Amino acid sequence: MLPHYYSLNEYLLNTFGSKMYKLALNARMTCPNRDGLIDTRGCIFCSAGGSGDFAGNAPTVTEQIEAGISQVSGKYHGDDYIAYFQAYTNTYAPVEYLRNVYMEAALNSHIRIISIATRPDCLDDGICRLLADINSIKPIWIELGLQTTNCNSVRYIRRGYKNECFADAIMRLRHFHSCEHIIAHMIIGLPGETTADMLATASYISRYADGIKLQLLHILKGTDLADDYAAQHFSPSGA
Repeated sequence: MLPHYYSLNEYLLNTFGSKMYKLALNARMTCPNRDGLIDTRGCIFCSAGGSGDFAGNAPTVTEQIEAGISQVSGKYHGDDYIAYFQAYTNTYAPVEYLRNVYMEAALNSHIRIISIATRPDCLDDGICRLLADINSIKPIWIELGLQTTNCNSVRYIRRGYKNECFADAIMRLRHFHSCEHIIAHMIIGLPGETTADMLATASYISRYADGIKLQLLHILKGTDLADDYAAQHFSPSGA
């Protein structure tokens, strides 16, 4: 009997012959859901660090990669790494800025894969062409924060784009051969969602993406989700 899912570790071993460690990077970008283009508050679950709180803070990508390798050297003894552009929206910048950032990772001998976390509404044709150029040097994975397809949940988490935007972005990425794989992020356990809602999101992702990153809902300190949870579950002092 086949397993229910094909794990990342299995894929890496079968495709590259080894496990890899993912190095979280910060490319110094922001997000249209934070700079006022869509909103200024960000998604309700996103931290002040763009949920890249463990990403590097050195000035350059190369320095962040070196620092990350040094940090994990005690537990990981391989020499193959995934450069994970994690903090904020990592295609939300001019093409030439993005080219310099991605090329710095692509030309690093330790990096086998470049994984880019972004939003589907930040993938225009020019960026997709750039990604295709980099993808010809090192495999690119695009990670899209879908989280849910439930319209009520989409409004609640302030995602800022419709489900159709996700599908359009994937068609554009595939048209330009911009990446090796597309991975969708999904949050399990959003307030008010039923099992049927979560299965509907998973089914939608399976129609479009190559992989899925499942994240159980957890509430980060300092986020609007933390404030909302506190307001619903704790009485004010002295009440």
